[in-house]
Amino acid sequence: MFMARMILLLALGVFGLGACATSYTHPTKATRDFERDKRDCERSAEKTAAKKGVPLCEEVKKCLETQKGWRPSRW
Repeated sequence: MFMARMILLLALGVFGLGACATSYTHPTKATRDFERDKRDCERSAEKTAAKKGVPLCEEVKKCLETQKGWRPSRW
């Protein structure tokens, strides 16, 4: 039962990330740095989002902005 719940939460989290696609900029980092930072934030968010009861996207966004220094792009 526990394993099934964890798989379901992980699957929902992965599919949920597609809904929060946003472009980001950073004054000193390149695109390859963003991909690395985003993966780090996704791993971290998977651990905390369920505990806090918040959407995974919010945790990833918060991590990218507050911990990694990325800002949403303005078109």
